[in-house]
Amino acid sequence: MTKNNLPPFETIFDKYKQKIFNLIYRLLNDPNQAEDLTQETFLRAYKAYNNFRQEADIYSWLYCIALNLCREKIRRLSRQKKNPIVSLDLTIKDKDGNQINNQIPDPSSNTPLEILEKESTRSKIRTAIASLPEKYSKIIILREIEQLSYEEIAKILNISGELVGVRLIRARKMLKKKLKNFG
Repeated sequence: MTKNNLPPFETIFDKYKQKIFNLIYRLLNDPNQAEDLTQETFLRAYKAYNNFRQEADIYSWLYCIALNLCREKIRRLSRQKKNPIVSLDLTIKDKDGNQINNQIPDPSSNTPLEILEKESTRSKIRTAIASLPEKYSKIIILREIEQLSYEEIAKILNISGELVGVRLIRARKMLKKKLKNFG
């Protein structure tokens, strides 16, 4: 443990880098931006680490940093009128120019048809979540995908636990309505 009984920063980085990347990726739908903002999240956290007051847990603190960076990025993109949605169903190229899938294949599926149906459903859900207003898409992502508690979400978004519940109910209703429209 370091100053203020904090673990070494390397431990924090190793423990949370994938979770932070996943959160940012789900919010921005762009693996390159997610990579950049994950690095920026940990850079900002590293610079402030010795002053961390431990009023929230480290996990919530990192999520707040990441969410703020995402908000800033979304604002910049909307000002530039360049807010493309990248489908997770498309292939991308790695650093060597090789094509790779954005999606990890589902090993529990037995047939190509089942895989296609699951991917279609996932795509519809991702599109529906992305079309929700930001305050509702964040609640859905943090609760349903990241499976955080109401208390953790409240800390991350700096709102009451009661408001988390209200927004979650509204978000689920909006999501259900949008998914009905997808057929």
